[in-house]
Amino acid sequence: ERLVELCVGLARALWKTGRDPNRAHKLAERAVREMTAAGAKDDAAEADAWLRRHYAGAPRRWLRRLLGIGR
Repeated sequence: ERLVELCVGLARALWKTGRDPNRAHKLAERAVREMTAAGAKDDAAEADAWLRRHYAGAPRRWLRRLLGIGR
């Protein structure tokens, strides 16, 4: 359980700092899978909602960041 919480926290930190959005996505997906398997449905739903909010349209944001557009 603690490892899953750390995955979610690290995913959020990676996303917020823009350091490694791909890793953040993988960590958040892993956390959702682990929470679901453990029966922690509320926690899984919360992590999944975060994942959906932050990754809807993400490829466009990453491309803009790479190209330096909109800074």
